Amino acid sequence: RQKMINLMYLVFIAMLALNMSKEVLSAFGLMNEKFQSVNAFSKDYNQSLYSQLQSKAGENAAQFGGPFQKAQQVKPVVDEFYKFVESVKAEVSGSFQVEEDGPNKGKLPYEAMDKSTIDEVWFSGDGYSKRGTEIVGAIEKFKADIKTAIGGDVKYQIILKDVMDKFSTADIVDGEGVKKKYLDYHYKGFPAIASVSKLSAMQNDIKKAEQDIYNLLIGNTMEEAISMKKYKAIVVFDKNVVFQGEPVTGKVVLGKYDDSTVPTAFNVNGASSSIENGQAIFKAVAGSVGEKDITGKFVFTEDGKPVPIEFEGQ
Repeated sequence: RQKMINLMYLVFIAMLALNMSKEVLSAFGLMNEKFQSVNAFSKDYNQSLYSQLQSKAGENAAQFGGPFQKAQQVKPVVDEFYKFVESVKAEVSGSFQVEEDGPNKGKLPYEAMDKSTIDEVWFSGDGYSKRGTEIVGAIEKFKADIKTAIGGDVKYQIILKDVMDKFSTADIVDGEGVKKKYLDYHYKGFPAIASVSKLSAMQNDIKKAEQDIYNLLIGNTMEEAISMKKYKAIVVFDKNVVFQGEPVTGKVVLGKYDDSTVPTAFNVNGASSSIENGQAIFKAVAGSVGEKDITGKFVFTEDGKPVPIEFEGQ
C-alpha cells in the first residue's frame, strides 16, 4: 500500500511538472506572437520612413539626397538579413504543422514544441556544423554591411555600437562560469518554440536598427537645416534712397544663404531669375525718376504641392 502511495505521489509530481512545462511552452508561443505583431508594424513604419526620405530627396536633392543614398544602402542589407532569419525560423519549426482549426487555428502547436530540432543540424561536437557556421557568418555579414552602409561619420557611431552589441557572436560565459559559443549558449538544447521566439526577437532588433538609422538620417537632416550656422544677419532699409538730414530707418533680420534650399521657381516682376549660392539673383533696368516697385515670389515644393512665398520692395 505504501509503495502504491509513493508511486501515485511520483505520478502526481510528474503531472505537475508536465503542466508547468506546457505553460512555459505556451508562454514562449505568446511571446513569439507579440514579436511577430511588433515586427509587422515595424515593417510598415520603416517603409513609411524610407518613403519620406525618398519623397524629400525628390523634392530637394541638395538637402535630402545624401541621407536617402544611405537609406538606399541600408534597406537591402536589412531586407536580406531579415529574410534569412525568417528562413532559419522555418528551419526550426518546419517539422511542426500549423493548427488548421480550433481556437489556435493558424498557430504553431506550442505545447508540442518541447524538443530541440536543430542540435544535430547546427552543432558538431563542441563546435559548429557547416550550417551553424553559415548562420554565424550571416550575422557577421549583416554587421559588416551595416557598417559599410552608414559609414564612419561620428553621428552614426551610437547606432553602430548598438548593432555590434546586439548582434555580437562572441563566446558567452554562463551562470556557472562556463564559456560557450554564441549559438550553443542561445539555442543548443532549447525547446523549438523557445528558439523560434528568440529568432523573432532578433528580427525585432533588425527592424529597430533600421528604424534608428532612418530616424537619425531624417533627424540629422532637419538639425542641419535649422542650424544657426546657416543664418546671416541682413540689413533691410525701409527706404533705399534718402535725402540729407532725413532719418534712416530699417531693420536687421536673420536670413539663410543656404544652397540646399532651392526653390522650384523664382521670378521678379514677372520675369524668371536665377538662384546662385542659395541667393535669388535679379537684374532690372532703371527707367524714369521715382519709386519703383519690385515684386515676385519663390515657389517651393513640399509634400508634392507648390508652396509660394511672395515678396515686395521698392
